[in-house]
Amino acid sequence: MVEVEVISEEVVKPSSPTPPHLRTYMVSLLDQNAPTSHEPIIFFYPRRGRVVMDERVDQLKHSLSETLTRFYPLAGRFVDRLCIDCNDQGALFYTTRIHCSLADVLSQPHIDLESLRQFLPVYVLLEQVYQVAIQVNLFTCGGLAISVFVFHKVIDATTMTSFFTCWSSIHRGSQVDSDSDCTSAATLFPPNESLPTDLTLMKATSLFQEGKCIIQRYVFTAEALSAMKAKSTSQRVPNPTRIEALTCFLWKHGMAASRATWGGSPQPSILCCIVDLRRRLVPPLSEKAIGNILWKVITQCDKEESLQLDKLVANLRATLKKTRDGIASKLQGEMGFDQTCKLLEEFRNTCARYKDVLNPYALSSLCNMGLNQVDFGWGKPIWVSSAGGEVDSDMKNFVRLMDGVGKDEIDAWVALDKREMLELERDPEFLALATPNPGIPILFSTL
Repeated sequence: MVEVEVISEEVVKPSSPTPPHLRTYMVSLLDQNAPTSHEPIIFFYPRRGRVVMDERVDQLKHSLSETLTRFYPLAGRFVDRLCIDCNDQGALFYTTRIHCSLADVLSQPHIDLESLRQFLPVYVLLEQVYQVAIQVNLFTCGGLAISVFVFHKVIDATTMTSFFTCWSSIHRGSQVDSDSDCTSAATLFPPNESLPTDLTLMKATSLFQEGKCIIQRYVFTAEALSAMKAKSTSQRVPNPTRIEALTCFLWKHGMAASRATWGGSPQPSILCCIVDLRRRLVPPLSEKAIGNILWKVITQCDKEESLQLDKLVANLRATLKKTRDGIASKLQGEMGFDQTCKLLEEFRNTCARYKDVLNPYALSSLCNMGLNQVDFGWGKPIWVSSAGGEVDSDMKNFVRLMDGVGKDEIDAWVALDKREMLELERDPEFLALATPNPGIPILFSTL
């Protein structure tokens, strides 16, 4: 583990007060279904040019303050399940000094994924009070890592990307087109306090299992993804996407690892994928609309012959198409509450049928969202990561896909039971296409 010294801890507040008519922010019905977790993300930047760290940190605070004015619900506090008081209480901001170079962390043969958690804000202090917590980590070489916890109950990955894009644009003095949209989500998907807490999507599907697990990173090169797509092609899906192919590849080998660990014949399994609804609305909703404007799609695998990669992809494609067609309109308006409850009951009944044998997995993709383009004025990040290692988690069997370092590469962050992870890493078919957690070369500029 690296030595981390906390230099400062403060709260950054919006640069301008929120107007009285915007003080109350209502979450949407879709937000009510979102998990109550803080999602971690880390941006790594090598030194480029001459650096005055104190000035850089002060500038980050100043630009963050301006950004919070545009994303004012993120500086507020929840007063109940449905309402945020946009009282400008601000975001938590840590500055730390890391007593090693960025290369010491990233340029090893294998990255110590658990040590990355030291670069995240002190999670124990969050307790869901802050919607956003940030930690700026300063390395001895002049590189830095900006890490963020965002409260998933308020924003999804699209909103998170919009927030980072706005913050970095303001920091480097670029024009920001418009403020965030803080009203559309609750208008289109009105909240309803009658939604039972045991009927939220997390509870209804029983997707996320609690307990100790290992989060490991696997890199899939462009060549590996091309080979995967070729194996996924069928008459039903002649043109699988790389995300579809990789999703089903990970699902297939996750099921195989479970079977190798616990024995027995192939068991029924479900896979939950997340669908962004913004582009499926009429008219489409801006990416600057705050909230969890998404739905979760459940794909089932009941038969052993369905474990073939091309059949899994065809099954996934069919389920996604069926769900995407018209789902956004069904969930909208006052009638959307009844439709939401109906769908959640269907999810719960599906899981109940397989209560004793169900092998659930869930996947979220952050690929192609622009996180690796977030430039504060000293260049794009060399790597954007999550954090790994052994953790106590309520999200076992969860996979997060992120853009990798190389051109068209994908990093898969996989959370599995420790014993299942060992089996996965003994699987020759899996390892033929997956590279377990390689290091990242760092090049510094001294100009």
